[in-house]
Amino acid sequence: MARLKSAGVDKVKEHFKAEGAEKDQSYLDRVSDWISKKFVGYSVSHVNGRYRASELKTVKEAAEAASKVAGRYLVDETTEVASN
Repeated sequence: MARLKSAGVDKVKEHFKAEGAEKDQSYLDRVSDWISKKFVGYSVSHVNGRYRASELKTVKEAAEAASKVAGRYLVDETTEVASN
């Protein structure tokens, strides 16, 4: 409910249609109930890492590869990990 309220009723209504002359709190209660039934629990975290884009290299070889546009040795990646 806190997330729905912090997003704002108008923003939530862009994704969940209101029914008739539904009051804001009744509307948010209904949306919250729908979400509660659809998603029973989850945890999301972001993992940042730097990964090799090719075979293992010496520090000198990695520096040389980094200086070339086409030969990246390290790739930065952000991944979202979700579990329930």
